[in-house]
Amino acid sequence: MISIGKVSKVQLVFPKHAYGHLALEKEVDPQPPLGLLVLASYIREKLPDINVEIFDGKRISEAELLRKLDSDVIGLSVWYSNYDNAKRLAEQIKARKPSTKIIMGGPHATAIANRIIKHNPYVDAVICGEGEIAFTQLLKGVPWKNIQGVMYRSNDIISWNSDDQITAERIDLDSLPFFDLELLRPQFLWKNRDNPPAMSAFPLAGIRGCCHIKRCEYCSGHFIGFRSMNPERYWAQVKLLNDKYNINYFFETGDIFPPKLIKLYSQSKHINKVGFRIYSYLGNFKKNDMEYLNKFGVKVIFMGIESILIWKKKFIRKYAYNYGIKSLFKEIEMLRQFNIDLITSFILGLPGETTESLTLNRKIIQYLLQRFNIKEITVSAVLPIPGSAYFRDCLNDSFIKQEYHKLTGNNLLYCDVIDYYILSQLFINRYTNVGYRKTYDLLISLEEKIGTKMAHFGSKIALNNQEY
Repeated sequence: MISIGKVSKVQLVFPKHAYGHLALEKEVDPQPPLGLLVLASYIREKLPDINVEIFDGKRISEAELLRKLDSDVIGLSVWYSNYDNAKRLAEQIKARKPSTKIIMGGPHATAIANRIIKHNPYVDAVICGEGEIAFTQLLKGVPWKNIQGVMYRSNDIISWNSDDQITAERIDLDSLPFFDLELLRPQFLWKNRDNPPAMSAFPLAGIRGCCHIKRCEYCSGHFIGFRSMNPERYWAQVKLLNDKYNINYFFETGDIFPPKLIKLYSQSKHINKVGFRIYSYLGNFKKNDMEYLNKFGVKVIFMGIESILIWKKKFIRKYAYNYGIKSLFKEIEMLRQFNIDLITSFILGLPGETTESLTLNRKIIQYLLQRFNIKEITVSAVLPIPGSAYFRDCLNDSFIKQEYHKLTGNNLLYCDVIDYYILSQLFINRYTNVGYRKTYDLLISLEEKIGTKMAHFGSKIALNNQEY
């Protein structure tokens, strides 16, 4: 029966990014790893005899990180964008100290848990889903087979705690302790600015999950359903971070902030010197919601526009039936009148993309760049990330699997290290009329003409100019 023995110290690590715009970190101050801050605070409250440290791999070299990692249990927070670094780090840790238990968790680890355990003997277990309860049970010495959502290796056999691949037990958000930054290595110092960059905000999670009934096809999130924290508790956490660290601008990471919740939170507000960036979608807020957005302190909204294809009924979205392009422009202007800026995002190469739709996407982007309250536009080629419906489409497409194997030598059904640039190109070439080359050319063209107001990511030509 596998379990962890007595533990005196646990170290939690967020490896640096290798893929995407976060790997560049040229314009955005690296945000501290919120998930690990919450997890560490929960462990510290439930198991006060265990020393907990958090290491932010975005702010410390790998060599220095390896010198400092000396605990018996090390947890790695894994996104698709840092998995390659997490994998290499885990192997080096295990080689130096084979007795170390290495646990992976996070959205990407959840999506490919079976692949991680199969291909990486230096990873002892993967927590699928939320980590607070499951990780704490591991540290308490509970047998792994009795912990919901843990996948592990036993005598070279991959084991689950259940016949079903279920995720770990979800936690009541109001039961989470307040977190601060004292456990974080290296020390995080907030840069207090009167007008901080749109993307530079301190992360906070009063919401988990998404209010959409149907997940977007490119979404790889593992949170199921929608939960929110009690407003009073939420504001108490904000006040702690503001009082202790002078943090005055927060990024609510919950995927879509519903108007009813904004109204509820704004009525409970008792600190007025902070601002927020939130997620929203088209038509989410009406004019009568504006006073609550202002009262809550919303300064910037990240609004995913996706593509002109949503108006061509290519995808099912929870937008008002009569919401069109003119409605979008009116909404942006309405937000400007209430001093709310926007970050908008576009995804090129979605299934059904045509030369016409690419041209229309370009025109919309160029129009939006003239709006004063558009702070930034992110444009990317679609990435079929594990956990998403698009990745499952790739696994079920014999042509994509065959070509991926031809180009990489790997079987897409089983490999754990995935070349997303190649997979993106194969997906776009397979499911659009325009192909990846034209999609990529538009990305580069926009970046060259627009400059600092636009950030494109997740794309590059890597097929030696081959066409499919």
